[in-house]
Amino acid sequence: MVDPLTLNSHNLRLFCLCYFPDSQIALQPDVLWQYDRRTVARLFLALISGRTLPTSAAHGKREQLLAWLPDRLAELDSLDFLPTAVLHDVYMHCSYADLTEKHRIKRSLNDLIRRSLLAGDFKDIAVGDNRGQTATDAPEVQGPPKKPVMLVVLEWFTSQHSVYRTHSRALAALRGRFTVHAVGLTSAVDTVSRQVFDVFHEVDTASALQEAWAIAGKLRPDVVLYAGIGMFPFTIYLS
Repeated sequence: MVDPLTLNSHNLRLFCLCYFPDSQIALQPDVLWQYDRRTVARLFLALISGRTLPTSAAHGKREQLLAWLPDRLAELDSLDFLPTAVLHDVYMHCSYADLTEKHRIKRSLNDLIRRSLLAGDFKDIAVGDNRGQTATDAPEVQGPPKKPVMLVVLEWFTSQHSVYRTHSRALAALRGRFTVHAVGLTSAVDTVSRQVFDVFHEVDTASALQEAWAIAGKLRPDVVLYAGIGMFPFTIYLS
């Protein structure tokens, strides 16, 4: 690195622990990446994740990393060592940057998450066709086709939340054309907001991804609608 800072493989983790968005030491991502990409990937994602970076030093680091990091994430092969608790903050708060390509990191995160999930116990869910009807020898007595099934993936959707105020009427209107299921965290909905849907499936925070994926696999919906992506980790993973 630069004088007077001497960085090596022995003190890299201490450097990352002590390095903050406002640090006045110039960030040199190419050099840091050569030492231990897993360790510095954690640092870089943490530096990007902040909702508010009001100083020029902190803002500049986020701009620098949003331009540099997306291509490097392709060199990683797992989520296991990353700060998964703040990945959704990276996904959401990159919107506050000035960089023209500030959203490019979302594509890289999506690709890394997908590769990691497919390497584990998850797989793609085939698109269903829930509009079928039982065939008979007398087509004229067949009933009308069933409504297609829609699965709405929720983040915050309590009756006091802005998303409920802006989306609830439109989502309720979809019941005229679809059988509307919704899935969301138990703590993120309430009795009023559940009534918007034909069926509401609650999932626990600790196992939200596994439960939501199992529900989608059972329903095989014709349409999946995300009411938002970025507030909770499981919605990013599920998407």
